[in-house]
Amino acid sequence: MVTVILLVSSFFINRAETAMAYGDRKAFLRFTLITIVLGVLFLVGVVGVEWQIAPPGRTRASPGLCFTP
Repeated sequence: MVTVILLVSSFFINRAETAMAYGDRKAFLRFTLITIVLGVLFLVGVVGVEWQIAPPGRTRASPGLCFTP
């Protein structure tokens, strides 16, 4: 779910950039506010939910996951 929130917030910040390029201050502020709200939801989703369900002691990659030359 947090991935969807991140992708949607990327869309809205792009809309904000486009609005700024066209001089539409109202749309720029609206899209920027939506992006900020989605960013907060993303942080709550990662810290508040995903970190709570992550298995303890598994915060680092296993040695078998590293590629060696």
